[in-house]
Amino acid sequence: MEREAFLNRVATRLGRTRQTSAPERPVRGVPDFYRAAPYGEGVTVDRIERFGAELTAIGGHLQLAATPAETGALLRALLDELAPRTIVTWGRQEFCGWEIDWLWEERDAISFVPGAGLPNPEVRAAAQIADVGVTVADFAVANTGTLALATTAQRARSVSLLPTVHIALVRESQFVDRMGEALEGIARQTGPPPATPSSVHFISGPSRSADIENDLSIGVHGPAALYVIALRGS
Repeated sequence: MEREAFLNRVATRLGRTRQTSAPERPVRGVPDFYRAAPYGEGVTVDRIERFGAELTAIGGHLQLAATPAETGALLRALLDELAPRTIVTWGRQEFCGWEIDWLWEERDAISFVPGAGLPNPEVRAAAQIADVGVTVADFAVANTGTLALATTAQRARSVSLLPTVHIALVRESQFVDRMGEALEGIARQTGPPPATPSSVHFISGPSRSADIENDLSIGVHGPAALYVIALRGS
């Protein structure tokens, strides 16, 4: 059946007038009432505390730092505890201002640089055997304990997807209340195509699946553990 005839028939069967143009969208983005009172009228919430409560409830871990130096100390202590054999990270320039150069210079972390020589032919191969992947985040959604990460040429998705443990660094200014605000922020900072990232990952705790007989399994489709280090006042 010809396309137009088919669509006309579907509209007729549904008892609707056939639309030939996209409907107008008078409202885009986060509604004003959501933005003004994201947790209900008169409710005030510390975004980082709310994020921490939600993240903990789904099996993640949150640590707080007051300075970049303290962030580095927490990261160092966490790596000492985890004792990873292999660490992979996004491109080093993504960590400007975090004061963690020692991560590559002392811990031999493998950073993703497109086209550069790595111990493995590709960062994906390095990530597949890595115990820890370290990234930053674009946004942290307080209402659900979710991280939002946009991929770029320096931000390989494999770094947050393939290692056994994912560690993310987040600044207080990157915390938002709800998912819609994170989506708005990513749209603002990346712009329209072709600047739009190839993918945006929303990470809520460690990977989990209960597809088989409702038996919850951790680490099936991604890291088995998620650690977030949040830097207040930044």
